[in-house]
Amino acid sequence: MRIILSREILHLTLAWIIVYLSLPLLLPGVLGDGLERPQVTEQTRHVFAEHSAPPKIDGRLESLWYAAEPADSFLQLEPVEGIISPFRTSVYILYDRHAMYLGFNCEDPNPDSISARIQRRDNSGRSDRVFINLDTFNDNRNGYYFGVTAAGVQLDGTISNENRYDGNWDGVWQSAVAVHDSGWTAEMRIPFSIMRHGGPRDDGWGANFTRYIDSRNAVDTWIPLNRFRGSRVSDYGTIYGFSDIASSMHVEFLPHVVGRWDANGYDTDENETDGPWHSVNDWENLGFDLKIVPSTAMTFDMTIFPDFAQVDVDNAVINLSDYPVYFPERRPFFLEGKQIFDNSPHQLLYTRRITDPDLGTRGTYQMNNLRASALVARNWDSNGNAQFTGAARGMVNVGNRSTVGLTTTYIEAEEFSSSVLGADTRLRWNEENDFTFAITGVNRTGSSAKPFATNTRLHAAHGKFRGTIEHGYRGRDANYNDLGWSSYTDQHWNWGSIDYREFPENGYLESYSLSLNGYQESLGDGRFPYGSGNWNFGLRLRNYWNFWGGMSWGTYWRRLYADEDAGETGEFTDNFGEYDFTKYNTYSRWFGFQSDIRRPLEAWVGMSESTHRNGKRWAVNIAFTLKPTSNFISTLSHNWQQVRNVSDVNNRMRTNYHVVAFTSRWSPSLELMLRGTVQYITAEELDEEISETEMQLNEHLVMNLLLSWNWRPNSWLYIIYDDRQDDELLDNDHPGDRTVRLKWTYFLSLPA
Repeated sequence: MRIILSREILHLTLAWIIVYLSLPLLLPGVLGDGLERPQVTEQTRHVFAEHSAPPKIDGRLESLWYAAEPADSFLQLEPVEGIISPFRTSVYILYDRHAMYLGFNCEDPNPDSISARIQRRDNSGRSDRVFINLDTFNDNRNGYYFGVTAAGVQLDGTISNENRYDGNWDGVWQSAVAVHDSGWTAEMRIPFSIMRHGGPRDDGWGANFTRYIDSRNAVDTWIPLNRFRGSRVSDYGTIYGFSDIASSMHVEFLPHVVGRWDANGYDTDENETDGPWHSVNDWENLGFDLKIVPSTAMTFDMTIFPDFAQVDVDNAVINLSDYPVYFPERRPFFLEGKQIFDNSPHQLLYTRRITDPDLGTRGTYQMNNLRASALVARNWDSNGNAQFTGAARGMVNVGNRSTVGLTTTYIEAEEFSSSVLGADTRLRWNEENDFTFAITGVNRTGSSAKPFATNTRLHAAHGKFRGTIEHGYRGRDANYNDLGWSSYTDQHWNWGSIDYREFPENGYLESYSLSLNGYQESLGDGRFPYGSGNWNFGLRLRNYWNFWGGMSWGTYWRRLYADEDAGETGEFTDNFGEYDFTKYNTYSRWFGFQSDIRRPLEAWVGMSESTHRNGKRWAVNIAFTLKPTSNFISTLSHNWQQVRNVSDVNNRMRTNYHVVAFTSRWSPSLELMLRGTVQYITAEELDEEISETEMQLNEHLVMNLLLSWNWRPNSWLYIIYDDRQDDELLDNDHPGDRTVRLKWTYFLSLPA
């Protein structure tokens, strides 16, 4: 890969090396081995002989569980930190060569108060629930979490960078629950093969257990936590005894079949149709994901025609900015190893840029202090041209807390090619203080300016105060948005924040916080500087109502992008095109509240008033959620925005935007769910000078109906109906006016 070097890159690289070598001397513990695990009680573990039967996963703890000494010294984190929990929780761990087994006994003197809402997977629905968090490599940085609600809903995901939780990962494991007169119990069977881990370790695995009691808004933990900094992997305790674990070698195969029928959409040759329902089915409607796990530390994934008809529908967005909207990734193939890339301060890989792939492969590796992932995929752009994409990232753990990473991406398209190389480091000392630095170089066809970006961030904590300062720079052609995600280039900025949080022991307030922030920005060469500041607050009452608000003020240079199709040009250039500048004074005020989310009816209200370019903007967001039964939930929301006197929005005329959304979800069982979503989007222009007559500019209805059936572990049947229309207001891709899809998947796991 060829990266254009410059004097600035050389100076920044040397500065990075100097800082990296100097910090261990100035800040003891950054790279040292002084990290101490919290004191834990030694516990016995029962190893099943080959002829012994493991416990039956039915939610009821039989006598076999009591061969293990329980972890039962839970302390309260919320609402009063550090006291012994009044609700006893006991956790038992057993294991055989293939899986670990967990039994939770959650005592509650008032079992009628146990909240148990039937939701789809990874949605707790404000139910009572228990978790185990595992640091399987004992590296104090990354791991997995597994949880189950009192209704039996499974909750799982990955943990990266100590406290970054990603619930998009789904493992195949078993769980069951039972509610009884003295509380409720839960059982889990978690195969070792679904996790990447370091195998038997003399130093054990990092772990913590957590229990949430919804009716009292209480949180109990096995290892004492500090609620100022939350749960971090380096705070976990240790569990020992996994000395005899079978090989994780296995193969997972997940084929899928998608049947699709459109009306008023496009046929298989992308010809627009305007007639009755017709089939849109070709070989690309057949595909599969294949996972090969040769060892506990390594996986290989391959996909053919990964299905982009994801179950979750993206929310409609009224985008009044000049820049695209970020949507999360949900495709299983692109989720494997995602947390490794997410550890970089620069998001150099945003896989939803790969919009229409037909082939892909990736490998992921983790052992001892090294984590790495590499991805290659062939994508097809909107013009039917092939794009070859690739990305790789490696991370090395340094000492007990710090990391060094290297990321590269590459894309070869019909009209351009682009390669990116980025390096980053995160140096941590104490429990919460850290310093991060990243530098990224870009080589893109046609680039002539300084193609690099840097980011430097220092976060420190002392008592009830938190402080952060950040400095960043992106050169004019430091455009890594072909496969990554960033705002505009040719930018130099500084940002700082001071936060204070308090937890009063008495009175109506349970907690409150105050934050002061400052921001300064200019072009990369220092021209057109502007700045802003804001203060904001948040508070929670003891009846669990939440309130927030704040104010910001400053100046702003907006980039006015030229319409290249109309032959317009601009004096400056960034990754979004040519532009000129115009300056505005800005301010914003906002306020909101949320009612007690434990109640059958909850409300959320947010209001704001602000400048918008050279005009004004008002916004009101209102949402009501109704939970009449344990398996039914409905949400009605209204997002209203009005802009006035904005020169490039309907010729300064007052314009109202509305997004009304209604969602209902009914879950007859844990395996079956029906959901309906309707989103109604309008834009109204009011010509005050001429006639005071309201004119409808845009009116669109977006509907999504879903039936999902988890007919066997990790195997699904979906029936989806979409009724959508292309709309310039919606920053999203739509499959057609009306579409019916039927998706079937079958999960198969075989030992290698």
